[in-house]
Amino acid sequence: MLTKFRNLKIWVQLVIAIALMLGATWSAMSLWIAGEQKDLAIEQARDFAGSVHQMTMASLTGMMLTGTVGQRAVVLDQIKNSNNIRDLRVLRGDAVNRQFGLTAGESPPAANEMAVLKSGQPHFQINEREGTLEAILPAIASKDYLGKNCLMCHTVNEGDVLGAVSMKIDLAKVNQASGRFSLKIMVAALGLSIPLLFFIYLFVSAVVTRPLAQAMAVAGKIADGDLSSRIEAHSKNETGQLLDSFQAMQ
Repeated sequence: MLTKFRNLKIWVQLVIAIALMLGATWSAMSLWIAGEQKDLAIEQARDFAGSVHQMTMASLTGMMLTGTVGQRAVVLDQIKNSNNIRDLRVLRGDAVNRQFGLTAGESPPAANEMAVLKSGQPHFQINEREGTLEAILPAIASKDYLGKNCLMCHTVNEGDVLGAVSMKIDLAKVNQASGRFSLKIMVAALGLSIPLLFFIYLFVSAVVTRPLAQAMAVAGKIADGDLSSRIEAHSKNETGQLLDSFQAMQ
């Protein structure tokens, strides 16, 4: 393969080499830009999870104040279905369970959810296989939480973990947008590379290929005994100097 490449014309070698370099460069840039865009989209998904958390807790607070907690499942389904969320549930912390008891029919917290209930620190994790962002956000007792004083209803200390909102946000749109963006980058790169390669072909042809072809033609005539052939150098660059030196040997 390398021998065949070396036997190609100079302009073909140069165009192939530059095309390979451009292809590698554009591919790397496309992957990097798409990755940056995906990271930004995931960051926005995390911010969105925070909004869903506040929406959910505000709804639950309103239901507690109005005595309509029995509608909790219906409200959670409405929030989930209207916000492209695969899974949404509210978890009670130990302090709330001690005061009000366990929620009937609710499955126990998973390991990640339990860790958030214990630490009070939010948890975010990308699941590439499912194409989801798992977000578990704690609700911390405060005298001014979403405009309400948690300590009025809960026998807890300020700063205790009341519970958490656990959700899985579908990242299908994020992945699709990233794929479309990468495709646009590749199309734009191809559109820029073709004129560039054509310009390189014209430049090399004028500066290198044609002078060398002229020299080869004159050399053939000299080999046939025609010593009257002359080479006209149009520049003083390396190619022109080569032709001048060739002319001096006649």
